[in-house]
Amino acid sequence: MTHPLRVGIAGYGLAGRIFHGPLLRGAGYDVHAILTKDPARVAQARADFPEAKIVADIKALVAHPLDLLVVASANLVHAEQAMVGLRAGIPVVVDKPMGRTLAETNSIISLSEEMAVPVTVFFNRRWDSDALTIKRVMAEGLLGKIFRLDSRYERFRPDLTPGSWREGLTPQEGGGLLLDLQSHLISQALDWFGPADLKYSSVRSVRGASDDDVVIALSHRSGVDSYLSTSSVAGSFGPRIRI
Repeated sequence: MTHPLRVGIAGYGLAGRIFHGPLLRGAGYDVHAILTKDPARVAQARADFPEAKIVADIKALVAHPLDLLVVASANLVHAEQAMVGLRAGIPVVVDKPMGRTLAETNSIISLSEEMAVPVTVFFNRRWDSDALTIKRVMAEGLLGKIFRLDSRYERFRPDLTPGSWREGLTPQEGGGLLLDLQSHLISQALDWFGPADLKYSSVRSVRGASDDDVVIALSHRSGVDSYLSTSSVAGSFGPRIRI
């Protein structure tokens, strides 16, 4: 009799509780251990997964007999926790972004290759219904010759969210829209139209915290240009996707 693969989840906030926990359960994995120190999240983890061990640090997490580590913590510690898992010989899935910088991301990949332990990054938006529909209609040729993509995540939230690390941390610490929602748009554009070069970027803070208004233009080697916008201060939204 085969037993379900045992998974440890590092972090039990939005990513860990709303995305990874239900997905792992639905796919038949055994959520064996969860790393979280916040009392409210400890209570949530115990309610959601009564059999899981709750631990307070990454070393205690990887000390359990895990078949997979899911890093769903704040961006600030993605690289640190992923590399602890890799050094322990545990395959790792890192919630986006894998690292805060190219250098940090490369260090994770290099360690994975050195240890011969797999690592990958999780972009759930690639499997949204709109993303899958776009891939299907492109494969069927229904849109003709595609030359331009406009894609947006725009909101109007003029007030900062108290206690939000995504808004409160600096970009160097892992905060801001560039590393959060914008990374989804970039991932989707690359998935749809292939490798690209960065042609233009505007990354700024309007509300005085981390970056909250970001525009990026990509030129894909396939001939498509992508215009990608994320904003927390857009009073009039543009179309979600236009191709």
